Amino acid sequence: MLREMENNRFQHPFFETAFFQNRIFAHLAFWVAYVGFQAFFTYTDNGVLFTPFEALLVELLLITPKLLSVYFTLYFLIPRYFLKGVYWLFAIGVFFILMASGILNRVLVMFVFYPIKFPDLPLESFWKFSRVIEYGLDILGVLLLASIIKIFKYWYEEQQNARSMIQEKLEAELKFLKGQIHPHFLFNTLNNLYALTLKKSDDAPEVVLRLSGMMDYMLYDASAPYVVLEQEIESLHNYISLERIRYGKELDIRFEVEGDISQVKIAPLLLQPFVENSFKHGVSESIEEKWIHIDVKVIEGVLYFKVENSKIPEEKKDDAKRVSGGIGLKNVRRRLQLLYQGQYTLDTEEKSRSFEVNLRLPLLGIMEEKAGIQ
Repeated sequence: MLREMENNRFQHPFFETAFFQNRIFAHLAFWVAYVGFQAFFTYTDNGVLFTPFEALLVELLLITPKLLSVYFTLYFLIPRYFLKGVYWLFAIGVFFILMASGILNRVLVMFVFYPIKFPDLPLESFWKFSRVIEYGLDILGVLLLASIIKIFKYWYEEQQNARSMIQEKLEAELKFLKGQIHPHFLFNTLNNLYALTLKKSDDAPEVVLRLSGMMDYMLYDASAPYVVLEQEIESLHNYISLERIRYGKELDIRFEVEGDISQVKIAPLLLQPFVENSFKHGVSESIEEKWIHIDVKVIEGVLYFKVENSKIPEEKKDDAKRVSGGIGLKNVRRRLQLLYQGQYTLDTEEKSRSFEVNLRLPLLGIMEEKAGIQ
């Protein structure tokens, strides 16, 4: 969603048309337009000598040297020398192709055009260098125009390929990160279930039910790029219910939701690691008062997510091993950078007896998604 503007930077409706993509039709259209344009000016400048039809025939007669010089440059000189940065060889090649085309042009003028149009006109010397240069320069204009179009096309395709490679790399990284979350998430939950079964707790069936709900969400719903925020919150409720069973009354959990969470979407499994981290590092046996407060607010399409948990007091830190971060948090930070780059804020604050995480990011509206606005 948030990368679409960057992804579309080099996309333009013109380049997606069949006209641009159909090479033969595009080339024919180019030469028809060029010959027509040249014939018009030939007739305008020499209206006394040529009729419009004759002006058109002159241009068609002289089109062969231009075709040869243009396509030799486009498909040999540009790929072999210009695109590889060997500009001096490219310039030499252009010079010789212009001279060769100028000679061919002069052959057509002196031995085909003049005998037909001006049979009584005495011919000047064929090897008049100034005339060869003149005919060569006559080809230079169309050669430059065609070369600029070709080089621009190469540049456009290179940008498209680079954009596609970046997009594929990002998508592969996102899939890898999401794939890491699944086993990490499942491992912690199964540990909880294992502890309950050892105690032969009556809560084990509810754990299986909650786990089933979370697995259904992870395997099916979370495979989509975005999910309804309500589904993400429901998954958090399932996870918290499991942890509540595990810790019992000694843990105070507050989970508050404000705003409409049924009409907005978020990247799946994005909030889970923050909640999981609060349990993993904030509910230690060394903490006398164990509590976790979670606040979810949706205001005008923006999510405000806050997780605050108790932590080991400063005076007991040396007596307890505390690990910060973990696979889950590292992954979610990276996913935030990839999915919401420049659009989110993530702040953490460590106090003497608590740790707080605040996340703010824009959400995708369901109606916007249906309208194709991402």
